[in-house]
Amino acid sequence: MKRRHLHTIPLVARLLLASLSGGICILILAAPLLADRGFAVAAAWVNALFSSVCHQDAARSFAILGHSWAVCHRCSGICFGVFAVSLLPFEFSGLLEMPRRRRAWVVAGAAPLLLDFALSFAGIWSNTAASRFVTGLIFGGMLSSLMAPALAELMREAPRHRRYASVDAGGGLA
Repeated sequence: MKRRHLHTIPLVARLLLASLSGGICILILAAPLLADRGFAVAAAWVNALFSSVCHQDAARSFAILGHSWAVCHRCSGICFGVFAVSLLPFEFSGLLEMPRRRRAWVVAGAAPLLLDFALSFAGIWSNTAASRFVTGLIFGGMLSSLMAPALAELMREAPRHRRYASVDAGGGLA
């Protein structure tokens, strides 16, 4: 019975993650569309929302109808990577059960992004919009594969699911 429960929560967690990340992706694309339709205040609000997490350099951002997306190439890749992997119908639980494997997974997901940045910073490699977006996708996919099980665990361990055996002398839960 517990095994069945473990399979339903990750699906709900993935759907919740897909909804949240999909909403973020829609907002990223909404900023230039709003600006093009004359809703400058709404577009500015969306851009301000993302300004705390992204530099929003127009030269390093995709554009729609002459208006930049709300985030840069790499941040776009991360957001769309989280969304895309949250839609996949399989779990990474076997891969991520052991801490050593999780650490290797994080390194594998972050290495392309870090190399793209570091090699460009050192003048060895000139990154492009495509390399920034793809390395962001890889990193976002790795994040999603970790976030869905973490969200499922949070949902499983929610206070309404806990069973308390006793109450201690001070009136608190044991």
